Amino acid sequence: MSQGLSKNSVRILNPTGLLPRGMSDFAKMVQQKRCFVDKSLLIQEILHCDDDVVLITRPRRFGKTINMSMLRCFFEIPSNNESRSISHPFDNLLVTQHQEIMQHQGKYPVIALTFKDVKESSWQYTYEKLRSVINKEIDQHPESKEFEIAGFGDEERRQWQRILSSDEATVNDWKSSLQLLCKLLTLHHKQAPWIFLDEYDTPIHTAYLQSKKEQEEIDSASSYYNQMITFMRGLLGTALKGNDVYLHKAVITGILRVGKEDIFSDLNNLGVYGVMDDRFSQFFGFTTPEVQQLLQQRKLQHAFPSV
Repeated sequence: MSQGLSKNSVRILNPTGLLPRGMSDFAKMVQQKRCFVDKSLLIQEILHCDDDVVLITRPRRFGKTINMSMLRCFFEIPSNNESRSISHPFDNLLVTQHQEIMQHQGKYPVIALTFKDVKESSWQYTYEKLRSVINKEIDQHPESKEFEIAGFGDEERRQWQRILSSDEATVNDWKSSLQLLCKLLTLHHKQAPWIFLDEYDTPIHTAYLQSKKEQEEIDSASSYYNQMITFMRGLLGTALKGNDVYLHKAVITGILRVGKEDIFSDLNNLGVYGVMDDRFSQFFGFTTPEVQQLLQQRKLQHAFPSV
């Protein structure tokens, strides 16, 4: 446990409520009055971070997914029928004490994806699953169906039409999909989007293990692992590198940093923060003061070992 924030900075919401076991939707957790530790100052830390692309690696069960949901909930321009735009999930959270941060609430288009369920047994099935994940996010943006936006070139428009029709799109089209979506959202909203990518490494790790199991040559062009790496390098490289005009900032989480394959090697705007780094440490997992206060609220303080 990180020593992180002082005990006086700890805030437990709904201390006697049900625990949010298995929940990954921040707004729903707040709406259902679940017991949770206020980690909302992560928003401030992300905004103050100088890196354009932030990669945070943590083990499983460290709250990565719920934090990414919180970031999306905060920054995203709400749709007219979204319940979170009415319920104000950030009321009474620590971040509301910082007006310069609150000015960013609901001001940006957001692209949010999670690869946590992309665990297929072959490249063919993985490719289909990745396209499905990207398509699902595209469907969250009705404005992405427009083709007459000034600044979207003819070739880009044709490529985007192929992506929307899905079956007509090539692998290279899908590699460019996030970059094109970033540009389209920027041109439509006059504001560059955020990208939140949760558990980017899950399909890569799965491909590596499966290739080993099938005794494939890892470096072979036809191996599951190599095709996975090639696709991810293209997808992330086009979206995150040299995309300053059409990308406000990106936050990526995962368990591992896949450094050997140079997926991020071309990014000179990348900051990597692992479990041994102090920055962001108090926002993932529980700090010692948080555990003490949680136990105290439940009258279980005797369960905390004395030092």
